[in-house]
Amino acid sequence: MPAHRLAALLFLLAPGQPAAQSLPEALALTHASNPAILAARAALGRVMETVPEARAGWRPTIVMTGRYGAVDGDSRNTRTGVTQNDTRPLLTLEGSVTQPIWRGGATEARVRRTRNDVLAERARLMAVEQATLRDAAAAYTALVQAEQELAIRREAERIFLDQAAIARARLRAGEVTRTDVAQAESRAQGARADLSAALGTWRGARAMFLRLVGQPPGALALPGPLPAMAADAEAAGRLAMRDHPDVVAARFAEAGARDEVDVRLATLRPQIEMRGRLFREDNADDPKERETGGQITLNLTMPLYQAGAEHAAIRAARQAARQARLEIEVQRQGARRQAVEAFETRRAAVAQLRAVAVQLTAAEVALAGVRGEVRAGGRGVIDLLNAEQEVLDARLARIAAEVALVDAGYAGALSVGRMTPVDLALPAATAVAPADAAPASRQNLGPGPS
Repeated sequence: MPAHRLAALLFLLAPGQPAAQSLPEALALTHASNPAILAARAALGRVMETVPEARAGWRPTIVMTGRYGAVDGDSRNTRTGVTQNDTRPLLTLEGSVTQPIWRGGATEARVRRTRNDVLAERARLMAVEQATLRDAAAAYTALVQAEQELAIRREAERIFLDQAAIARARLRAGEVTRTDVAQAESRAQGARADLSAALGTWRGARAMFLRLVGQPPGALALPGPLPAMAADAEAAGRLAMRDHPDVVAARFAEAGARDEVDVRLATLRPQIEMRGRLFREDNADDPKERETGGQITLNLTMPLYQAGAEHAAIRAARQAARQARLEIEVQRQGARRQAVEAFETRRAAVAQLRAVAVQLTAAEVALAGVRGEVRAGGRGVIDLLNAEQEVLDARLARIAAEVALVDAGYAGALSVGRMTPVDLALPAATAVAPADAAPASRQNLGPGPS
C-alpha cells in the first residue's frame, strides 16, 4: 500500500475522530428531539382531545348520589305528658340518567369544529416541523462553510507568513525594499485577524448546530443541492398557494370558524332531553318505613328572550369567520411571495456559482503567471500578494456560492411545503409521525397517560 494511502487510513481510524454525519441524519435527529417540534406535537395532542370532548354531547350522563345519617330526638305530648323517643337511621339512594336528544345542532357543530381545529393544528405542526428542519439545514451548511473557511484562513495565514519571511530574507539580500516587507507583514497580520474572526464564526455556527440538532456535530460534508421544486417561478407560486402549511392551516381554521357560527346559532333553538330517576328512602318520616320509586320525563327547553347576549355572540362569530376567510388570502399571497423569491434566489445562486468557478480558475492561472514573473524579476512583492489574495477571495466566494445554492434549494422546498421528512427521505428510525404525538385522543374514558 502506498505510504500516503496508509497515512490517510490511519488518520480515519484514529481514536477521537468524529463519525461522519450527513445532512439527512442531522435533520432526522432534529425532527425527533427538537424542543420546538416536541412542543408543537404536545399542542396537537391537546387539540385532539377536544374531539371526544365534543362527542360527549351525544352521550348520556349518569349520576349516583347517596346519603346516610341518623335521627335522635324526643317528642312530648303536652296533654298526656307522655314522652316518646325517636331514634332511627336515615338512608337515601338516588340514581339519575340524562340523555340529550337534540341540542339545537350544537353537538354536531362542535364535533365539526373540533375536527377542523385538529386539522388546522396538524398543519401548524407541519409548519413548525418544516421551519425547524429548514433552520437545522441552514445551521448544518453554515457550519460546513465555517469549517472550510477556517481551513482556508489557516492556509492563508501560513502563506502570508511565509511571504513575509521571504520578503525579510530578500531585504537582507538587498533584493526588495522595506516597503515590500511592510506590505507582506501587513498582509500576514490581516490574515491572522481574519483567522481569528473565522474561528469565532465557526464557534457560533457550532453552537447553533447543537441548539437545533441537539447533539454535537460529527464530520460534516456539504450535500448536493435539491432539485428545483417547480419549472418556473409562477408554478412555484401556485404550488405554494395550494400546499404551504400556513395556507392549509388557514383553510381549516376558516372551516372551524364557520362551524362556530352554527354552535352559536344553536343557543337560539329549543333543546330536548330525556331524564330518568330512581330513588330509595329509608326511615324518612317514621321508623321501619321505606319509600322507593322512579321517574322518567321528556323535557323541552325553548329560549324566548336571553337579553341579547346570544345574538351578540352570533354576530361576533360571523365576524370571526369573515376574518378567517380573509386570512386565507393573506397566507396565500405570503406563500406565493416566498416561493417566487426562493425560486429566483436559487436561479441567481446557480448563476453565481458558475461565475465564481470561472473567477477561481482565472485567479489560479493569474497567480501561476505572477509567480513566474516574480522569479523573472518582472513583478514585485505586492503583485504576488495581490494575486494570492485574489485566489483566497475566489476560494471563499466559491464556498459561499455552493452553500448559497444548497440553502436556496431548502428554502424553495420550505416555501412550497416540501420540507417534510418524507420529501427529504429522512431515516425512518428516528422520524416520528405527527399522528403518534397524541394517542390519548382515541380514548373515550380515562385521563390517559400523564
